[in-house]
Amino acid sequence: MSRDTECPYCGEGVEINHDDGYGYNEDETHQQECGACGKTFTYTTMIHFSYSTSKADCLNGGEHDYRKTATYPPEFARLRCKVCDDEKPLPANYIMDTTTRGFEESQHDLPPSCAHFTTRA
Repeated sequence: MSRDTECPYCGEGVEINHDDGYGYNEDETHQQECGACGKTFTYTTMIHFSYSTSKADCLNGGEHDYRKTATYPPEFARLRCKVCDDEKPLPANYIMDTTTRGFEESQHDLPPSCAHFTTRA
């Protein structure tokens, strides 16, 4: 079990109780009883955001890297760029044959980034 903070009285690790959303407001002083020593202490909440960045050449004139989504049922699959999450419908040449092979892809109308799709025999 993870511990969110330490009791200011006994130093024991304490998991903050957020039942029913209690204790998330940043502009309030909250109270909680320590499970180890039984004393009530106060705490304030600070929420921090962190971000990570990646190059997105496809948003700056480069090619999108579209991949077919793994969607169920498969007839709702789309093409999604693995870099920027742009989506577009599958090309019209995707054929659905549910009795034998599932989807078959024809490579001539796919974007160059989808060359890894192959027609199944």
